[in-house]
Parts: sequence; structure tokens; C-alpha cells
Amino acid sequence: MNFFGFNIGKKNNVIVQSKAVIYESELDFISKCILDYPDIETGGDLFGFWTYSGYPVIQYAIGPGKDAYRSVAFFKQDKTYLEDMGNTLRERHGLQHIGEWHSHHRLGLAHPSGHDITTVVNAINDCNLGKFFLVIGTIEYEKTTINGFMFNKSNHRNYDTVGWIVLPNESPIRQNVDAGLPTNLIHIPKTLAPSHNPLDITTFENYTYTKPDFSSSLWLSNKSGQNELKIIINSLSERYGNVKMFLDKDNTGKLILILNVGNEQMEVVFLQDYPYAFPMIARRIDAQKVEVLAKSSYEENEAINPHRTLEYITSHIIQYKSTQYDRN
Repeated sequence: MNFFGFNIGKKNNVIVQSKAVIYESELDFISKCILDYPDIETGGDLFGFWTYSGYPVIQYAIGPGKDAYRSVAFFKQDKTYLEDMGNTLRERHGLQHIGEWHSHHRLGLAHPSGHDITTVVNAINDCNLGKFFLVIGTIEYEKTTINGFMFNKSNHRNYDTVGWIVLPNESPIRQNVDAGLPTNLIHIPKTLAPSHNPLDITTFENYTYTKPDFSSSLWLSNKSGQNELKIIINSLSERYGNVKMFLDKDNTGKLILILNVGNEQMEVVFLQDYPYAFPMIARRIDAQKVEVLAKSSYEENEAINPHRTLEYITSHIIQYKSTQYDRN
């Protein structure tokens, strides 16, 4: 597998929002399975474990069982095969079922369809899962493109686009698993060699988590400011689900909260002059553009408490949603 042609971080203007670790052997296995059925969907399942940071490590991928259903626009795994493989991998190797993969072959759909999203969301709710990892494969120029998507329960129908961390060579689990499986549980692709289009590649280094070094002049440099931020984030999380926080890399004091409101992504931007100015509120249009819903505005000689900040944020979001409703 030649990784030198693979893009780092972005492909086709897609922003990598999460990551997954996978062995080269498992990517190759999926590629060969997809190429076995160039004109109809096929699929399989993913086994491994979750790291403490919440991203999946894929140690073993399985293909379709003998009774799997395939059509041009639909794949359904052989339930008995999945249960037998899942039990074997759990009992002998301690692996968890962390997700599934299926192909959209030449349909030109490199991301989850509406039906895919509904299926995953229902599985998360019905099985009380916190997260689920979905891989979509396509065929372009007789090569496979393999994309990953992370679903979290708190994000409902929204998902994160995943960047791959590819570990070289064969998974240490695969040889041991295959050696101990009965013949009827081993799926051997008919395609002899994998063929890959560029992947969205990331690295461990891109996700180094460090404690921010707040400047002494910033509102977050003291305990009081940090407690206020905690109140704001907790309240927004209760209302809108998972809230992500980013601190400006230049340490200028700009702090961004990202929240999902329905099918749209909103950004709340706190500038260095907070709490003497309300945050800016914007709607993310695409990777490069935002629509500003409320500019940062000053309060004379009076610090803004977190409850007023929350009222300000929610009122502008409600106002925007009402305007959209009226237009429709």
C-alpha cells in the first residue's frame, strides 16, 4: 500500500473532525471485499477497542456472511455470521464490535446516505450505545476510496468526518484469529490485491492535548473566569448536546464554542474583551464561510455574568431559527 500519495488532514475540501486507528491489513481487506462487488453494495463489521480519548482502534475487519443480502443500493449483514464472529472475537481476543463498513460501489456517494444515518441513530438508541463508527467505501477509477464517520449519541444525526491513522503491516490479531476460526467463518475475498485512492490521513501528533497557557490578562486566567465558562458550557450542552471548545492558537484570548443546532453548526466566539463585551454568534456555512448572526457588542463599565451571556446566545439562535421557519 503506497501512502505517499495520501493527503494529510484534508481531501476534497473535507475537514477532518475526528480520527481512527486502523492496520494496513484491515484497509486492504476492506478494499478487496469492495472490489469483489463493483456494481452492488457489500459490507462487513469492525472489531477492536476504544481509546480513552474516544477514538476507535480497528484490529480486525470481517466481510459479508454467506447469507448477507446485497443489492444495488442496500446491504444487510448475515445476522448469524455477525453473532458467531462477534462472540468468537470477544471471548478469545477481548475485541469489541465498534462499527460496520459497507460499499456504495460506483454510486458516487462517498458519505452516509439518509438511510445510513437513520440506521445508525436507531442502533445507537436501541442498543444504548454512546458512539458508533461507520465506514463507507466507493469505487472510483477502479480503485477504492474508504472514508470513516463517527456518530455520537449526543450529536443525533450529525457526524464527524474521520482522518485515518494507518499502522503499517498486518494486524497482530488477524493471523491468530484466522488460524483459530472454523472454515465456515473465514471470508476470503476473491480479489487478490487491494487498490486504494488517497485516504484522509492524520497523525497522533495532530491531536496532542495540552493545558492552555492563558495569559494573565485574559478572563480565563483566573478561577472565577474558568467557573463562568464551565457554567456556560454545561448549560449549552444541556440545551444543544455536545459542545466543543477551541482556543485560538495565537493565545490572543479568542475562545470558540461549537454547538449543533438541528442540522446546523453554530459558533460562539468570545474575544479578549469578554466579559465586557458579548460574544459574537455565527452560523457555519462551509469550511471557509460563516454567517454572522450577532456581532460582539460592548456593555459600559459592567461585567456580563454567565446567565446574561446564555440569554444572549440562546435568544439570537432562537431568533435565527424563527426567521428560517418563517421563510419556509
